[in-house]
Amino acid sequence: MTTEEQLEIARDACKRVMEERDDLKKALGAVYRERAHLTAFLAACYPSSTCTDWDDDEYRLLYVATPAGQLSWHVHVDDADKLLGHVPEDEAAEWDGHSTELKYERLDELTRQRAAAVEAAR
Repeated sequence: MTTEEQLEIARDACKRVMEERDDLKKALGAVYRERAHLTAFLAACYPSSTCTDWDDDEYRLLYVATPAGQLSWHVHVDDADKLLGHVPEDEAAEWDGHSTELKYERLDELTRQRAAAVEAAR
């Protein structure tokens, strides 16, 4: 096999990998958009605010203050513009230092409380 043939094979492989990467980026964007819809709902249920993500200008920070503690997410600016119009901006808002694990423990606790309240009302 000539060097030129090897280069052509490598170019084709690189093109396929780049196309797969682009497809994965689109799929991940769709997942983040679905999550943004759910976080927008939570922000309508509890006191919330958004602020600039100074580390990444493609995202806004969403802080949701719940009885179980603060929850926060990065929301793409396009999704924030479409979904978080009901949430006030507060550039003084601060993250309470929670980890992702703690955030979801808090969300699980809220879910348990809500499920128990629904069950008790039956």
